[in-house]
Amino acid sequence: NNLTTTTTGTGTTSFGTTSLGGNLGVTSASAVSDTGSVSVTGTTTLAAGANAITLDSAGNSFGGAVTANGTSVTIDGGTGSLNVGSGGITASTGNVDLRADTQISATGNISAVNGTVILSASSAGAGIVLSNLPPSNRIIADNLQIGRSGQTGVISLGGNFSTGNNLTFAQAVRLTTDVTLNTSSGNGNITFNSTVDGTASGQQGLTLNTGTGDIAVAGDIGNGTQLEYLRITQAHDATFSSQINPEP
Repeated sequence: NNLTTTTTGTGTTSFGTTSLGGNLGVTSASAVSDTGSVSVTGTTTLAAGANAITLDSAGNSFGGAVTANGTSVTIDGGTGSLNVGSGGITASTGNVDLRADTQISATGNISAVNGTVILSASSAGAGIVLSNLPPSNRIIADNLQIGRSGQTGVISLGGNFSTGNNLTFAQAVRLTTDVTLNTSSGNGNITFNSTVDGTASGQQGLTLNTGTGDIAVAGDIGNGTQLEYLRITQAHDATFSSQINPEP
């Protein structure tokens, strides 16, 4: 079964507990929100014009591709995956905040040209695997934040990552192989809000290149599991606020 809704004037769209075996299509003259879990087996298309979209209830699930357009967009995919469809997700003035425990993928762009794209797990203790996030060329924003403050899961970095955006890791980071993070194409800053560790002592190294951007690390580096090396190819300023143990 499919559900298509349209509101006019100042009408808002708010979902209580909703379960659909087909597709969901919403065109709203005002904000789109939920007060209960929303489960959609098919595709989800949301349009709120100059208003916010917030579907962040616990237990949400979206089986098909999701497309959304509003001033800001927050979508929580719960314990499953969240797939951004070819139509993309766009926030015209605010942030795009996407959450899912298993995977966030994208065939369309994720755009917050005046805000921040935030990619994180839904559950506070769930980990984040960088390879399970969209590629950087699908993200259009000045700022890209991976993880969120207050979550205890670890961000696992298992490969190189390049972007022109400012790049922030809001949770503890664990390297599973040698990693190079490069924001030099746009001189973006790289910020670690917590610790950085390896997986096996002395086996993983970290290289950072921000061009004329800055590097800031709030937590210890290699204090839990030491790194093989820490290299800075280029940066304007590099600030390390805690202990560094790059080699065993």
